[in-house]
Amino acid sequence: MITVAKTVKGVLITIPQDEKSPLLEMLIATSNLPGRKHVICQSPDKDDLERQKLLEECMQEQHRNNFRKIRYLMTDKTKWSFHAKSQTWHWKLNFEEVEELLMFLNTIRIGLWIHLGSPETTEVQAISIEQLPLLGGLHLIGVIQEEILNAID
Repeated sequence: MITVAKTVKGVLITIPQDEKSPLLEMLIATSNLPGRKHVICQSPDKDDLERQKLLEECMQEQHRNNFRKIRYLMTDKTKWSFHAKSQTWHWKLNFEEVEELLMFLNTIRIGLWIHLGSPETTEVQAISIEQLPLLGGLHLIGVIQEEILNAID
């Protein structure tokens, strides 16, 4: 079970040893799912189409930059420490890094939601076996976001 505690300079995320690799692999794998579609206007003319293309390129570049930052945080050995007694990893992030992580998690969560067909929370849908990992990722990321937000609140 992942836990989050507020520190003076940020948060300390505690992850059981056997959950660290699967969690980081899931975040990396799901980070390339299609995200939110940003639309300039509903009935575009020729100029709007060009602006729409530029907007999409800018948003893709922003996503790549965000992913690079988060990947660095996930692999920076100075951010991680292993505690043998509890068999857990501790991930120390300052408040700026926490904000970046929350935005990144939200982007991934939106991508998963879109990939699942943008279901409404009140809808009961049939889910295929292929969609189960996506649904699990959507839920897990939501739990992590909630833990972080509760800790810093």
